[in-house]
Amino acid sequence: MAHRFGVSPAHLFAEVGMSKNFYTPLMTEERLGDRQDIITKRTGVDDAQRAAAFERHTDILNSERRLSTRYMAYRPLPVLTGSRFCPQCLLEQQAWSPEWRHPWMVACVHHRTLLLTSCPGCGSQPFSTFTWARRLRSPSTCTEYSKQPERGRGYARAGCTVDLATLSAPPAPEDLISALQLLRPKPGQPNRIEFCAGKQLTHEHASESMHLLANEDRHNYRGKRLHTSDQHIAAALLRAFQILNQPSLGEAAKKADEYDLLRVHGRLTPIGPGRALAQAPLDPLLHAIRLQSLHDRLPPSSQLAFRIGSSWPRVPHQLRHTATFKPEHEPSWEIPPPPMSAIPQLWWPTGLPGFDLTGDEQAQFAISIAVTCIGRSITVASAAERLGAPKLASARIISTWRRIAQQSSWPNLRRALLTAADQLVVDPPPIDYAARREALASPEQLDLLGGEPDRGISFSDAEKLWIWSHVTRSSPRLTPERWKELRVPQTFPEAPAEWKIKLAHTTVCEHSAQPESWAPP
Repeated sequence: MAHRFGVSPAHLFAEVGMSKNFYTPLMTEERLGDRQDIITKRTGVDDAQRAAAFERHTDILNSERRLSTRYMAYRPLPVLTGSRFCPQCLLEQQAWSPEWRHPWMVACVHHRTLLLTSCPGCGSQPFSTFTWARRLRSPSTCTEYSKQPERGRGYARAGCTVDLATLSAPPAPEDLISALQLLRPKPGQPNRIEFCAGKQLTHEHASESMHLLANEDRHNYRGKRLHTSDQHIAAALLRAFQILNQPSLGEAAKKADEYDLLRVHGRLTPIGPGRALAQAPLDPLLHAIRLQSLHDRLPPSSQLAFRIGSSWPRVPHQLRHTATFKPEHEPSWEIPPPPMSAIPQLWWPTGLPGFDLTGDEQAQFAISIAVTCIGRSITVASAAERLGAPKLASARIISTWRRIAQQSSWPNLRRALLTAADQLVVDPPPIDYAARREALASPEQLDLLGGEPDRGISFSDAEKLWIWSHVTRSSPRLTPERWKELRVPQTFPEAPAEWKIKLAHTTVCEHSAQPESWAPP
């Protein structure tokens, strides 16, 4: 209100009859509340206008704390005790902006210059003491006392008379200005579209991602706050902007890994069992970048169940993180997993480029388990059961993955697995393996392939085992639980007569309009 009339706060206190001893924020608010009639009469600013101005002021200064509380992120940087300032803004407007006290606002986006932090005359930061409420001065004059030698007790210090509007500020880097433009809220335009890491987000969501990412830069992995000088804050903003300004999630993920941000053990994008994750929402853009960065670094032993490109954290043994919301302007944020019916129990030996699985039944089974887990939050034991095998069959599946990866390295195996899963989604196979396994879930069901019992057509145990393996593309060692001991090595499969094979083929395949076999991608 004082700047509105071009005077200092001390002038305003004198005008409304307030003692200069009441200069703390709490006491000032109490006295302003007692003298509302006088303030309205003398200044023409009614209660509603003062309340609106106070709300705008608190929104700017408390936005960082509200955001950190909402996402349970690192401690927000404190609001400055004093205030930075832009000399050109003081010259043009004769007013101090509340944005200058914001911890991240280190440059003026209007004049594209760095904000100054101290007065060259007294060396103090403006508004860093209570002198602002006692001195009668012009709005652009330094608020502090000048530093002079002691002259004995009772000496009244002289006020600093430097006109801060006459100073010159160094230019700010263009990337820093762009970062602050993304960081600052846009009143009246919260739904303005911004492109961050190749995704379309509202300006409000992009600003939140920028805040959280820059704040993580100023904390170590244990949550301890690092240096917060203007130089360090500017560097943190530049690093955060470089990550969000990348053309794709992959490039943004590389930058995040380069700067050691979005740590998997941090608070913004935690990766782990669902019980260990706090039930606070995760920023969808930053989480998508973290999942993309795992794209090239997933170890086969623990994190195969993550679906690359999804905004949900997926882990074996746990469900999705229910508190994370979807972005409003990205409908294709998630990629569905391959259909369960498309996956045979034994993957085709030549289906993965660069990996020879011929004759290695355990490796083929491990590949089918891997493709089943991609995009699903299920255990490997549940995946084995979905493929018609006993849960115990997946006991050593991790060591098998590790052995397969030795042929051409894990990144190549991971890439081949994801490519195969994507192809199953885009081009579903003509065979429903899940339906075949369900139709032959027990030996008694296989007996029905011969027709009526009075026809005298039956299959031996060895022939049943061969037909089940042939029709369902499964291992005779990994028969369903209801087959009990009817599996290798207790029983070895034997090929039945040609007419029996044709009968089984006709009953199972032609009846469902499906081919006998099919090579998956």
